[in-house]
Amino acid sequence: MIAIIDADGKITVKDEEKDISLSPVEVLFLMEKERLEVFSADGSMISEKNFLIASSKFDKKFETKFIVYKDLRERGYRVKTGVMDLRLYPRGKKPGESESTHYIIVISERDSLSIRSIDEQTKLARNLRKKLIMGVVDEDGEVTYYNIKEMEFGTETLKKIDIKDPKSSKKTYHADLLEENVFIWDKDAIADLFSGEYFGKRFLDDNLQLSLVEAAYLSEQKMIDVYKDDVKLTFEKFLDLCSKKTESFYEIFLVYKDLRENGLIPKTGYKFGIDFRVYDDFCSTQTEHSKYLLQVFSIESLFKIPDIARLVRVANSVRKRMIFAGVDVASGKIIYININWTKL
Repeated sequence: MIAIIDADGKITVKDEEKDISLSPVEVLFLMEKERLEVFSADGSMISEKNFLIASSKFDKKFETKFIVYKDLRERGYRVKTGVMDLRLYPRGKKPGESESTHYIIVISERDSLSIRSIDEQTKLARNLRKKLIMGVVDEDGEVTYYNIKEMEFGTETLKKIDIKDPKSSKKTYHADLLEENVFIWDKDAIADLFSGEYFGKRFLDDNLQLSLVEAAYLSEQKMIDVYKDDVKLTFEKFLDLCSKKTESFYEIFLVYKDLRENGLIPKTGYKFGIDFRVYDDFCSTQTEHSKYLLQVFSIESLFKIPDIARLVRVANSVRKRMIFAGVDVASGKIIYININWTKL
């Protein structure tokens, strides 16, 4: 086959006098396989090197797209370009014989993403009835693939536990904020809060130690009154103090509250280097088998691709699902994205 490329980058491919449509990544792949020769409009033959350089001027992602395209073709898949970089067809099926099943977004390990941008792409893929995969090209030109999908807590996909009505609490407990934790010096709290809803941890026999985010939730629900140096704190004042101690505390609090209201039990994820480990079954909290690890981000803040790789690897190593929560503070909306490593 022969291809002609004009000064504007338009490619015309001829095969036995027929014009066929090929994308630049397909052209370079065929050039490498010595199945296609490319010429400029003046008849000069273009090398693979020069075609790569020229194509990169028209598409800044061309290099990474080609690396992913080549990797997938050599794995036996048919691939076409599409609205989201690449379209993947079932192995053994050709375009025209079957619908594509996945969209693939191509990313360099140097790139940064926001939860909002990932959410927009997952919604587009869902609306087009495709699954979404992210192909990350690292410094060595190797490709790692991740499944990306929306996560909706509180649906039939989870075993939802009963949500306790705050009014069912025996009393509003007096709680003291010291420096890093909040304490309730009342043995009734053990049965009422610890055993009933798994808030906090036993402390000094019959007392209860709460994390700051647990205390904030219980304070907002009017299940505890928080005091500092014998002065009762308003919920807003308590939030302000917590925000000075913990970066992005308000976003973390909003996620904690949302998870609780969907029947889930979040506990600290410090041992895994993330914000929360999350249980969907009360019994499992007693055997330390959480189902999810969850990291909180502002919906607009950018995070680096290696951060995704690190967190997903941690979750995979302990057989948990990695959830990224994006918080829009202005609207209070929270988006949950599940990202997991996949082998194609």
